[in-house]
Amino acid sequence: NVAHTLLKNSISALFCAIEIHNKPKIEYRYPNVVVILLNAWELALKAYIYKFQKNKKITELSDWRYPSLDKCIHLVFVWDDTLLYSSSIRKLSEYRNKIVHAFTSDLDEVMYSAIFQNVILFWRFIKDFLKEEFTKGMIDLGTRFLDCHRTW
Repeated sequence: NVAHTLLKNSISALFCAIEIHNKPKIEYRYPNVVVILLNAWELALKAYIYKFQKNKKITELSDWRYPSLDKCIHLVFVWDDTLLYSSSIRKLSEYRNKIVHAFTSDLDEVMYSAIFQNVILFWRFIKDFLKEEFTKGMIDLGTRFLDCHRTW
């Protein structure tokens, strides 16, 4: 099942981002976490499109082989009550664009709160939109991420 594989990969990407985040001695940590977290979001959004928007094939949504993250956001978050999702993801995307295509000063404290919010929203999206429940192990990993900031 394509939607299931996309979802599984998105959750794996989220855990990879959490694991990198929890290793504070890694250079370029926040930029890596942001890039991987956005990858998790993109895969989760594509899983949603594939699962619930049957009239759209994810390989035919753009001139490229696959739709961009921005196109996925536009297709999934069309209601006013989902504005928090789209604005949070776009905030991370703006930061990603700065670090990938240019230079930005160190924004670790600002990015921590944006990453934290996106991890919470990601879990809520998976549970509420894709109707998938996390296993106990997944919740434990997420709890370690949420508690990590207090241990620094």
